[in-house]
Amino acid sequence: MTKKSGIYYGWFLCFASMLMLAGETGIFINCASQFLKPVTAALSISRAQFSLFVSIVAFASMAMCPFIGKLYNKVNPHIVTVTGGVLAGCAWMALSFAPDIKVFYILALVIGGGSVLAGSVASTILMN
Repeated sequence: MTKKSGIYYGWFLCFASMLMLAGETGIFINCASQFLKPVTAALSISRAQFSLFVSIVAFASMAMCPFIGKLYNKVNPHIVTVTGGVLAGCAWMALSFAPDIKVFYILALVIGGGSVLAGSVASTILMN
């Protein structure tokens, strides 16, 4: 067997997965609790109402997990991953314009679904 020059493409996939996990799950999802006091003060809501937002994100992610494998088999994985990242990113940006907690809850569903498509489950499927 001859050795090919260059870097194995799997390392690029590994690095891209690391960035997806660090960005979506690490930065966005895990840092939501840092905004507990400012958001509750700005919207005049209780801390429990805002904490429900984080729970809805987790529930939406959990509900989408069983369907991700089938989706990746039917649709191009690049399209699914990019779409999920764009959906989650746009939903996070839309939170800055949310007038009340109901909009937060609706956007939590989008964030949860998008984070699964471009986060931990997606990188596991792509690495396989």
